[in-house]
Amino acid sequence: MKSESSSTAISNRPHFSDIIPQHTLAEPEKAILDHWHLTPGEWNEARLMEMRYQNLEAVDRHRLAEYAERFASPRLKRAAKRWSTVAGNAEIGAVTL
Repeated sequence: MKSESSSTAISNRPHFSDIIPQHTLAEPEKAILDHWHLTPGEWNEARLMEMRYQNLEAVDRHRLAEYAERFASPRLKRAAKRWSTVAGNAEIGAVTL
């Protein structure tokens, strides 16, 4: 009985992109809300600053608040409101080197 080489066996398997041809990435606002939702505890200003989020300009604060409303979670609504304050303060103090 002739066995296939491991490289032939692997090449005959369907590639991930063949199974799921479209790759969808979450918008930054949805990704942040998912992170906050899946991580227990309150997201206060100190905790948000501790996370040291980057590329704050990529997050639309109005869209973040709108998406937080859709979650219907008071905790996420509070976090989105605090995010606006923390992100605004970070942008004021940001220095590009």
